[in-house]
Amino acid sequence: MQEDDNEHEQEHPVRNLVLSVCDLKQHGDTPLARCGAQCVTLNTRMYLHGGCDEKQAFGDLHLLEMEQMRWTQLSTTGPAPSARWGHTVEAFGPDPRKDLALFGGLASGEASAGSLLADDGAASSGPTGPPPPPPAPAPPPRTVTISCRRSA
Repeated sequence: MQEDDNEHEQEHPVRNLVLSVCDLKQHGDTPLARCGAQCVTLNTRMYLHGGCDEKQAFGDLHLLEMEQMRWTQLSTTGPAPSARWGHTVEAFGPDPRKDLALFGGLASGEASAGSLLADDGAASSGPTGPPPPPPAPAPPPRTVTISCRRSA
């Protein structure tokens, strides 16, 4: 029996990972402290949308250039999404200022948001092919949603 047990044993190297915490100096238009905000990271840029503090929900969009640690508040193309927190945000194109999809969350007034907001810039680029299929029914409103993006 002893020989059979040793036959299935494998040696696993032990790896130690040391993490450190440091304060990073931030520059620019730093967003207010908040919870429930959503971030999308593309290369060296991080986009932050929404969130709330103890008094209000936010509907703003900020960009952090991580190499310079510089924040910029951005404006959206088209109508801005309502203030919300606990939502899902995902980038589906190269420019999150116009290629950003938001779904769900808790809007200002304590109501769950069921809207899917997306602006892919197609309206300004003209016709590019056959018309899209009719939209499918939207899922019901929900809060604290998650998303997953597969990188190519």
